[in-house]
Amino acid sequence: SLIMYGLFTAPGVDHEGNGNVDTFVMAGGTFKVKHSNPVGPQTSNSKTCLFTESGHGTYTISGGTGKYKGISGHGKYTLTILDIQPKTKSGACNENAAPTAYQQVVDAVGPVTRP
Repeated sequence: SLIMYGLFTAPGVDHEGNGNVDTFVMAGGTFKVKHSNPVGPQTSNSKTCLFTESGHGTYTISGGTGKYKGISGHGKYTLTILDIQPKTKSGACNENAAPTAYQQVVDAVGPVTRP
């Protein structure tokens, strides 16, 4: 799920696509967000299985439909991810399994135009 605010305020859902292009879906329309891979440190605690990532990158907005038709924009983002990985029967962190808890916060800043 996502919450956008600034030029407009709307709840929505981020559908992660192939590569680095996501589709943001809100009531009344959608748009694409192309983003760079985040650059920044990652850590993993082998005792608690807590994974953290802090990163930054750039993004571009395009491909709007419905009430977002013609939307455009670009800018920079920061990213923070926390997740807890499940443990195997032997007590090791299972990095290949779905996390037991996951939180991602993205703060994107830059000009956006919407006709």
